[in-house]
Amino acid sequence: MQTATLAGTLAFLLCLSHPMMTLLAATPQQPETGWLPIPPEELAIKESPAGPGAPALVLYREVRTDDVQSFESRYTRIKILSEEGREYGNVEIPYRPKVTWIEGIRARVVRPDGTSAGFNGQIYDRIVVKTRRFQFQAKVFSLPDVQVGSIIEYSYKVRWKKLPDVLQRLDSYIIQGVLSFGTATWDVQHELFTRRARFEIFPLPKVLLRWASQRLGQGTSPAPQPDGRVVLEVENVVGFQREEYMPPEAILKGRVFFFYVFGPAWSQELYWRSLGGQHAEFFEKFIGKSRKIERAVKELLGPNDSPEEKLRKIYSRVQTIRYLSYERMRSEKEQQRERLSENKSAEDVLAHGHADANEINLLFAAMVRAAGLEASIVEITARDDSLFRPQIWDPGQLDAMVISVKLGDQERFFDPATLFCPPQILPWEESIAQGIRIGPNGGTMVHTPLPESSSAVTERQASLKLLEDGTLQGKLIAAFFGQEALDRRLDSYSRDDSGRRKAIEDEVKAWLPAGASVEIHSIREWESSADPLQVECSVRIPHFAVSTGRRLLLPSSVFHSRREDPFRHAARQHPVYFRYPHQEKDDVTVELPADCRLEAIPPAFNDKREFGRVELTREAAGSTLRIRRHYVMDEFLFDVNLYNSLRAFFTATRTADDQKIVLEVR
Repeated sequence: MQTATLAGTLAFLLCLSHPMMTLLAATPQQPETGWLPIPPEELAIKESPAGPGAPALVLYREVRTDDVQSFESRYTRIKILSEEGREYGNVEIPYRPKVTWIEGIRARVVRPDGTSAGFNGQIYDRIVVKTRRFQFQAKVFSLPDVQVGSIIEYSYKVRWKKLPDVLQRLDSYIIQGVLSFGTATWDVQHELFTRRARFEIFPLPKVLLRWASQRLGQGTSPAPQPDGRVVLEVENVVGFQREEYMPPEAILKGRVFFFYVFGPAWSQELYWRSLGGQHAEFFEKFIGKSRKIERAVKELLGPNDSPEEKLRKIYSRVQTIRYLSYERMRSEKEQQRERLSENKSAEDVLAHGHADANEINLLFAAMVRAAGLEASIVEITARDDSLFRPQIWDPGQLDAMVISVKLGDQERFFDPATLFCPPQILPWEESIAQGIRIGPNGGTMVHTPLPESSSAVTERQASLKLLEDGTLQGKLIAAFFGQEALDRRLDSYSRDDSGRRKAIEDEVKAWLPAGASVEIHSIREWESSADPLQVECSVRIPHFAVSTGRRLLLPSSVFHSRREDPFRHAARQHPVYFRYPHQEKDDVTVELPADCRLEAIPPAFNDKREFGRVELTREAAGSTLRIRRHYVMDEFLFDVNLYNSLRAFFTATRTADDQKIVLEVR
């Protein structure tokens, strides 16, 4: 296998495509009031074209975007085909609070006999995703009396604040250069097979609307209409198939991205260069040149500190700032009571002791510069949800920020604005990510580096005793380093102590065979960015060894026997996507029963490939058995063409883990 370059890897992800849909003859639009009629043949449908066993089928979808009135109406009609499909009666409508809001929700159930019942139940609001960069909530409700053979349909509107009167300000935009921003994104592909779907957008008048398509298939594209609308009509859209360890759905599904362009028809390169210059003006004003920051840096650093030591001290200092972005959303009354001062500069962040969003990163850049080092702002697209698409002139896709620092010939990237993030790494979604370096001379394309597997390590050390009845019990110390520690700290940040302990307990149990019990003794360094996260606990695994008369058979691996094989299927549709390269190191000692003698032990296993390796040794010394395992995955993305090689690697490793150690009972 050949390791892909950074640019090649990102380009590969963006170019994933296959034909999946065809053009559809014109379909009548949904009326503003009432429901579309249901033809008898839809009530009679028993099976999806996707094949037997499909839980449900999308009969029709419609999305109408109106940028003039700042709303989007959405309508969905689904046929329930099995008991499993009844779950589609539990509807979830995601939205971003303070940015968009949902109104006019209507729904009904059409029974198999053609009678219908409108929905008038309770609609709830709950958080579905919360990160430092954004929060998604959802309107959720459950339709009653959903049966196999029923048709459910629902509609609603998504509204947002009206766009500025760009026509009156067009001249000023042109004077500044080209300006662009994104608008609608159509998710053309649903998780279910879709018979028909229609999408249309009413754009702002007298403004250039452009779009880019992803995975729509050859010959399928939005069509401009004489009245200015843009329409896409499709039929027989295959359902999106989810697979374990796949890239983000946003880069795999069929989608259309729309954006407006104001000003001259510049090239793509000139657009991003111009945008970088415009953003530099704002960021440089915020960073400024402050004597107070210079004085603070002088007091923080020693006269003989190396550049590395300067960075470490500055990084630690800015991470003492209060991270408002990770705190729960406060009501207006709570905000008024606390009266936090607004930060208008990096100096304000240092003085106020609190920061929002990327203000900590901007303070870090200001202090690094005050220390005499070169620091620049880099805006990127975090790859947990999407990838940077330079052909889409939408600055909104640059949803994350890191700071680049020059150390001689080396360039290092930092993100102290991510809580608990150590200076040696970036959060995984910001690694091998693309964006632009911001500078007064304009923006330039940049990639953050691919992390080494040594920056995400899980270590497990266990001292166990095998009892005569086959029970295995003893002490376990687990330590998480780098990205592995950061992930767990961020996942548990909003939990109390008992919630954190429960999360770790559940994870340790998932490593062990079914029926195991875990007692957590201590968890150290929950809120550190410098030290590993360490867990000490006791474990008990009943029936770990199986008796066969005068022999006991026990697995070679303690922590991997319960794992379901993620690559058990012979074929795969999507690439394999581990979030980041990583390692696992296990060192287990087992004290054997006094009346047992080691009869057979599997040989050492060593499988080394270009993308990773596994080393597994099992040794005996007297009545003590020692099992050591080192697993390394150096790559994170595998094309479907490489699936068989990766699958063979995991199959061989699993086979080695399952080999039995044989003990003779005297």
